[in-house]
Amino acid sequence: MTTTYELKLKALNIPLSVDDVVNLERKELDKIMSKLQLTTSQVEMILTIRRRDKNKWCAFQYRSSQLRSIKQLAGEVKHLKLANAALRKERDELLTAKLKIRKQYNMLSDFIFKSLRNDKELAYSPDEYCLKQAPDGTVILVLNSEWESGNKKCENSKILCNEKLLGTNICLDAPELDRFELFNSASDSI
Repeated sequence: MTTTYELKLKALNIPLSVDDVVNLERKELDKIMSKLQLTTSQVEMILTIRRRDKNKWCAFQYRSSQLRSIKQLAGEVKHLKLANAALRKERDELLTAKLKIRKQYNMLSDFIFKSLRNDKELAYSPDEYCLKQAPDGTVILVLNSEWESGNKKCENSKILCNEKLLGTNICLDAPELDRFELFNSASDSI
């Protein structure tokens, strides 16, 4: 089966095969063409065939490279989607845990405020007071106005406990950190 290039070479009486035109080194091809004393149109045809074949090969290589890149990127996208799904699941679990802890904190806070009494045997109001943890781990009852005014020392605070409060270890951070941690030895019983 003859190709169009072979037909063109025969039509112009060029005594070279398409393989020779395409595969020979450029210097060798130039030597052969100078020995054959080819016309300008014959030389142009040889160079055109050579250029087109090189272009085909380069286009094929480029397409192969692009396909490899696409497959690699598709694999990376798949991996990133799996990682994203895992991170979203972890975030959802952390949010659920945060809500549970916040609920436990609120329940414990309500319990403490219902249980505590001042000198006149009146319950402390959660609207006026809040529970905070001092740097040494002591849980203290603080006036909201004192805490909000920036008086972090809270000289007028009432110490509730040093280590344990009703069998529950408490660690309460400042509200601006929006982080609450409650460690309970029997959290299901709260």
